[in-house]
Amino acid sequence: LTQGHVGIFLFMFGIGKSNSSLLAFPKPPRQGFVTVEEREGQFLYASQDEPVIPGNEMVCFELFIESNRDMSTSFSVPFTNQSAFYPVQEHRLKTAFHTWRDSGTVKMLEQLSEGEEQDDISDRLTQTATSFLNCLRKLQTFYSWITFAPVQIHHKEICQNYAPISEWSKSLLRGISVHPRLSILAVARQNDVIEVRDIRTNNLNILLEDRSQKYISCLKWAFHSNTLLAVGVLGGVVLWHVDTAHPTTRAVCSPLNCFTSQPITSLSWCPQGRLLACATPTDSTLLIWDIPLRISTKLQRVQGGGISSVNWSASGNRLFVSHINALCRVWETTQWTCEKWTNLAGRCKASCWSPNGQYLMFAMEGDPSLYYLNFPTNDTVVGSDMSAAVKCADLSECCLGEDKDDEDAWTGGLVQSLAWDNAGERLAVLFSITSAGANRVVVFRTQCYPVLELLPGGFIQGREGDIPVWVEFASCFEKTSVLVTGWDNGRISFTPMVYSLSRRVPNDLTTLTNDTPIFHQLNATPSLYTTIID
Repeated sequence: LTQGHVGIFLFMFGIGKSNSSLLAFPKPPRQGFVTVEEREGQFLYASQDEPVIPGNEMVCFELFIESNRDMSTSFSVPFTNQSAFYPVQEHRLKTAFHTWRDSGTVKMLEQLSEGEEQDDISDRLTQTATSFLNCLRKLQTFYSWITFAPVQIHHKEICQNYAPISEWSKSLLRGISVHPRLSILAVARQNDVIEVRDIRTNNLNILLEDRSQKYISCLKWAFHSNTLLAVGVLGGVVLWHVDTAHPTTRAVCSPLNCFTSQPITSLSWCPQGRLLACATPTDSTLLIWDIPLRISTKLQRVQGGGISSVNWSASGNRLFVSHINALCRVWETTQWTCEKWTNLAGRCKASCWSPNGQYLMFAMEGDPSLYYLNFPTNDTVVGSDMSAAVKCADLSECCLGEDKDDEDAWTGGLVQSLAWDNAGERLAVLFSITSAGANRVVVFRTQCYPVLELLPGGFIQGREGDIPVWVEFASCFEKTSVLVTGWDNGRISFTPMVYSLSRRVPNDLTTLTNDTPIFHQLNATPSLYTTIID
């Protein structure tokens, strides 16, 4: 039973009435139709059974990333010394000794606690091991509570819960990154192999594979480099130098040790291209790498716990850091001071900056709403202008049709990720897998000048049964935006959005269109989330 089914039940029996901002949107297309493009606010759809050719032929319509199952198996089940021998029957204490020698005390206690109760001695041994194991876990939980650090969990669970891409463990895609200036796309596959493709011609196909590249959870192209790609992996970051202009040239990789044994789940490049921020949800330390010098600097604060995401502003003077314990910080990158927001409804699940760096849009776990922070446009230290987060959209589940039993008409829910285009005109919202709107992407029309404004847009829908897991705008195209959507089955679609860049006259608050804004900054009400000097 999904959250969407619960919403339908509540609406039918009058238990709840939706005030969702999505009620201003047009009715979404039915299953079997895919989004082709947008032209001046009108989203065009076509049947998935017909050849789809967008009116704007600057990009190919879609790519399909296939996962090599044989290779994936060899990566996920590495060869060990134990696999070279046949299992033999031996005493439990001898087996426990071997486990302790090879894997440590915790693994030994886990093995003893799961043993079969064959006699009184084995029974007492199992009970004793279980008691010791529970005691160790309680001590670990207490230590984590004191130090604001999360309890250690498995690598796969970390990636599933904190990787930017939705449904990391089930999706054939593990990460996507579009080059900021070139029409180049990097895609991490399920078998920890990265493909580099050209989204204009689809002719380029470079494979990046290395032994140190395990548990890929994120990847980012550097801003002012045509060749540099950072990949977050287990224990650190892998830097790839890929010459896309000469595909036959061998790609070179070099690892960065991030002083952790857990996956790096968040990366963000400074727009100037020299600094790289990286973080893991199991450590509260924010690591800033000076890539040319290969020197790292640690930034740490006591409260907040591990870091779930980092996001550099387009201007480069601010760095947004979200912690797993319902706390977020904004670092000023000149003096490296920060301010923090506490007592949030949940941890920050998704965030994105406006192109001018004035607005930070974000959504929280467990709250189907969009909030924003307003920052000064100059280079002064953050102050009272952004002390309060303001709610700008209610994304609660709602039905956009008359038939409440029609699941295709339902949309909205909890936010998984956000993407803002380079012109500040389109905002894409991807919902979590448990939401009613999980099968399509919602696109808002936005205006950042002279004030922030949100208007209804349309929907990005894939083939029947496809679930979107990633959204990102390609910024390498002029006079248009191209939304890159990754789907759980390995398909990647490209949706051109052609529109007039200027819908407002500067310093005039009169809208040039007849659309009614969903949100207008001048009508905003104060929020409960305020800043604290850290």
